[in-house]
Amino acid sequence: MSLTHRTSASRQDAFTLVETLIALTILAVFAVSSTMTLSLFNTRAAKNRNLEAARSLMENYVGLVLNTSSTLSPTTTTATVNGIPVDTCNTIGATTISQPIPLIVGRNATAGAVVTGNLYWRIQNVGTTFGLTAANDLVQVDFVIQYSYRGQTYFYNATTFKANS
Repeated sequence: MSLTHRTSASRQDAFTLVETLIALTILAVFAVSSTMTLSLFNTRAAKNRNLEAARSLMENYVGLVLNTSSTLSPTTTTATVNGIPVDTCNTIGATTISQPIPLIVGRNATAGAVVTGNLYWRIQNVGTTFGLTAANDLVQVDFVIQYSYRGQTYFYNATTFKANS
C-alpha cells in the first residue's frame, strides 16, 4: 500500500475561505459606497429641480409685474421672510395669487402638487432714489418664494423695477 502526499501545487488551485471573505468584504464596501453616492446625486438633483422650478416661477411673476398696465402702489409690509420685509396680501396689480403655489406638480392629474411654496413680495417707490421727479415714477418689487423639501426650508429671492407711467 502506498500513500500519496499532496503537493504544494494542489493547495494553490482554489481560494481559501479567508481570501473569499476578503474579496466579499471589498465587494460589499464598494456596493455600499456606490449606493450612497447615487443617493447623494439623486438628492442633489431633486434640490436643483426644485430650485429651477422656483426660478422659473419667479420669472413668471416678474414678467407679470413688468407686463401689468396698472400702476403699482407700495405695499404695507406686515411680515418678514428670510430677512426681507414683505406684504402678505394676495394681489399684484389686478392679479390675485392663490397660496400655496405649486412648484413641482405630479405626473398625473390625481397626484397634485408634489412641492408647494408661498410667494411673498414688497412694492416700494424708489423714483427719487434714482433722480426721478416723483417717488412713484419707479417702483421696486422684491419677491421671495419660500418652500420646504424633506424637512428643510429654502428661499429664492428676486428683485425687479417697473416704471409707473
